[in-house]
Amino acid sequence: MNFTTRSDTIRCVKLMEDVGMNLLVFVGGDRAARDIYEAVNTKVTCLGVPSGVKIYSSCFACSPEGAVELIRFLKRRS
Repeated sequence: MNFTTRSDTIRCVKLMEDVGMNLLVFVGGDRAARDIYEAVNTKVTCLGVPSGVKIYSSCFACSPEGAVELIRFLKRRS
């Protein structure tokens, strides 16, 4: 099996930032949130869809449905 690593996540996020990403929605847990934050810091708006065991970071929506609602709201405002 091939698994992605922390450095894979950081590299991919930086590549997306380089092409002009303005919203990053990711599915994961606190570890993914830390890796993404390391890649973009506060330069890109990020929203996590909770799927990990321990979700403590404030970047997560309360539920997948909440994430969809927020994304729709942001899309209407742009």
